[in-house]
Amino acid sequence: MTGCAGVGKSTLVQDVLSSSDYPFFIPYYAFLPDGEGNPRDRGEALTFFQDVIERLDKFFTHRYSIGITDVAQGREALREHMAKAHEQYVIQGRKTILLVDGLDHVSREVGLQSSVLHELPRPDEVPEGFLIILSAQPQALVPGTIRADVGIAVAEKSGRRVEVTGLSRPEVHAIIAKLPKPTSTEDRKLLDEACRGNPLILTYLLKSFQRSPETSVNDVLAEPGSYTGDLDNYYAIALSVPLKDFRTRELLALFCRAAPTIPVSWLQSWPEYGPFEDLYWHTLAPFLREEDGNLHFIHNSLIAFLKSETLFKVPGADHAAYERAYHSTLADRSSGLPCANPLGRAHVLHLLRAGRKRELLTVLTSSLLREALGAFLPYALVRPLLLAGLKVAWTLGEYGHVMRFILLDYELDQRTARMEAGELADRLLRLDLPNVALSQVRSGGRLLVDDKVALGFAQSLRKNSSMEAY
Repeated sequence: MTGCAGVGKSTLVQDVLSSSDYPFFIPYYAFLPDGEGNPRDRGEALTFFQDVIERLDKFFTHRYSIGITDVAQGREALREHMAKAHEQYVIQGRKTILLVDGLDHVSREVGLQSSVLHELPRPDEVPEGFLIILSAQPQALVPGTIRADVGIAVAEKSGRRVEVTGLSRPEVHAIIAKLPKPTSTEDRKLLDEACRGNPLILTYLLKSFQRSPETSVNDVLAEPGSYTGDLDNYYAIALSVPLKDFRTRELLALFCRAAPTIPVSWLQSWPEYGPFEDLYWHTLAPFLREEDGNLHFIHNSLIAFLKSETLFKVPGADHAAYERAYHSTLADRSSGLPCANPLGRAHVLHLLRAGRKRELLTVLTSSLLREALGAFLPYALVRPLLLAGLKVAWTLGEYGHVMRFILLDYELDQRTARMEAGELADRLLRLDLPNVALSQVRSGGRLLVDDKVALGFAQSLRKNSSMEAY
């Protein structure tokens, strides 16, 4: 599945495959904002195998994910699961589908120990009944960037590639017509030409257009940034002025690495808040979404762009040292918060990326993780912290803590296995714990469950009289 960034590849695949028609669907996202997912880079092959095998364990017998400590074990476990998927396909006629999304982000990563791009299964290893869907921009599927046999198998003329082209002109006009702010036929034509069918660019343009009653379409199109099919180039033009200034670039470096959910109240404690407010209103507002006093990036592509563009540009610069310094600053600014707070969880991952291993172990061996149990935090949010603790404890030779983290992981996994997130959310709602119930379904502006489960919970939420404000 190919197409330019923001065109809707991920949305299309998830909308189709998340339905009940495809019960054996495993999505793997090769890029997530800092603070989400596995603390190791999502482009690492080991992370890929651990994540995917854990999900496949739920469909087929035997458990490999705790024992997988290297890529070779991961390869073998995936081969065994693919064989089991083939057996089930022969018996039931249902395919197991693995989505690997965001591979173009992996190609940008530097210093990976073993990139997932080069550790995907060989095409001749994938049996009938097991389907692997790769979702990426075309440049990530070039042989050499991705392992050669995979690149050749999904070449442009192979018959295995689907190009996502974006919105048609009538679809763009229909979206614009739904705005509360009136637009003329000429306005809709100009916006359609400017977005070139890319729904993400259209989102940015419409957000700028709606910032005030006086803002016209011509005002929006006069702003820096012209989309020609290359999203990185669009960002480079739109952000060219702030990226030229060293202090502003440093501020953007911290902001894009901070957390997937960024409370405005937290930003107000930053010494750079004054410059950030100016930057927000003059440049960043179209690219961010505000919700309940929190800021979220509308699309991960801007996070990836900023992480790359805010690294020191002098040839020979130690980029790893700059990354550690940024995360060390963010770790200091997010300290002392509970695990139930997204910034408290981000603090752990910032310590890991800053290389402050002993401090990280001190934090995780305190009451932090027990607080997570008491707050009914979903397993998906707590497990990255446990993995960070395991990694650091093993590196430091603290084997007693290694055992402690393994047992805590087992306890959390058992709780999750005994009760699905939707069922737990409904029970918490009946106990009049609406905020805790909501956290099982949605966190950081993202759904943690299937769409059908989320819709069912929304109906329960609406029926609950104590939740009228929601």
